[in-house]
Amino acid sequence: MKILVSDFDATLLNSYYEDNIKCIKKFIKEGNKFIIATGRNIGSLKKELEKVNLKCDFYICKDGSAIYDYDFKLIYRKDIDLNTSKMIIKDLLEYNFEVYIDDTTNYLKDYEVSANAVICKISDRKKAKYLLNKITKKYPNIFGYLSRSWINITNVCNSKSNGIKFLIENYNLEGKIITVGDAVNDVSMIEEFDGYIMKNNTIKIKTDKIVTNFKELIEKIN
Repeated sequence: MKILVSDFDATLLNSYYEDNIKCIKKFIKEGNKFIIATGRNIGSLKKELEKVNLKCDFYICKDGSAIYDYDFKLIYRKDIDLNTSKMIIKDLLEYNFEVYIDDTTNYLKDYEVSANAVICKISDRKKAKYLLNKITKKYPNIFGYLSRSWINITNVCNSKSNGIKFLIENYNLEGKIITVGDAVNDVSMIEEFDGYIMKNNTIKIKTDKIVTNFKELIEKIN
């Protein structure tokens, strides 16, 4: 049995999406396991998966900050310390960014809610990069990165690779684990497990394990 852990946006959801879904459904039907590890929260991810009628063995959301089983039951959650999230939000608002609390399901502007993640819409990428660097140095208990359109901040204990380790330790996840992704938040699981990178990626890793779509990926791992 093989266990494939995949990023969602720009990895599974790309210009090959329809064919990728067909490949994954066949992969699952053959007795393998499929896990999504994404920067999205479960509310956003579930809406997309319902459109294509895809159920996964597990869902690692918000870069490992919240994990769900097959039936979307929450099995792990670790938030940012509330005082820390409030101070981070204050710092972001001073730069006139649009800031949200992610409560695992929704994006809120109620800054008193416990934050599974703090996300911030990028209007100026150069300014966002400067501010994120300043914040991560100021608060050692958080992890932050820039995606294509957002600043993403979570508890430093969380990552996609740690999400996989949680499943291995607590849910008897046995089998060869293969990972695939395209961006900086995928690096931890790509480096720690058998990782592949999508061709149109933003990762600075030297590797020849590059694929264009899931048909090509599954051919390589079989």
